Amino acid sequence: MSNRVTMGQDDSMMLQRDTLPMQVLNKLMDWIMDGKLKMGEKLNTEELARQLGVSRMPIREALKSLEKMGLAESIPYVGVKLVSLEQEDVLQIYLMRQLLEPLAAGEACKKIRKNRYTNWKRYIRNMFQLLKLTRLMQKSYTCRIENFILQSIPLAKWTEYVR
Repeated sequence: MSNRVTMGQDDSMMLQRDTLPMQVLNKLMDWIMDGKLKMGEKLNTEELARQLGVSRMPIREALKSLEKMGLAESIPYVGVKLVSLEQEDVLQIYLMRQLLEPLAAGEACKKIRKNRYTNWKRYIRNMFQLLKLTRLMQKSYTCRIENFILQSIPLAKWTEYVR
């Protein structure tokens, strides 16, 4: 069972175990980012359950989470399939991120108080120590998503978008 670190109400770090549906969701996200599951592919709950050695219930819960994230869609009488991103969709996503992320960071910086800054600094230092101790060198999903997007757009088209 995998663990995750969360902040308690008093800003202390707490280690929590992931639920089985969360572990399944994380594995499905890994498979999407690694290309084992392709965009537009129909997801067979029985086959996924067999591959992961779990019942269909945590698979269904993970698929519902993928739907809420906008990565999958449920089609009546067909099942669940991963959405297909077109190049225009990717461009729109990056344009929105380019506009929103600096605003969000700026607002966060305005609202941070000195004691919260000190707590977050301590939290980040503890996270790095935890990462070093466990030798957990996993890329963030954001980096993996960006990598996936870069790989899915032909270089000629990408240079057009950048211009």
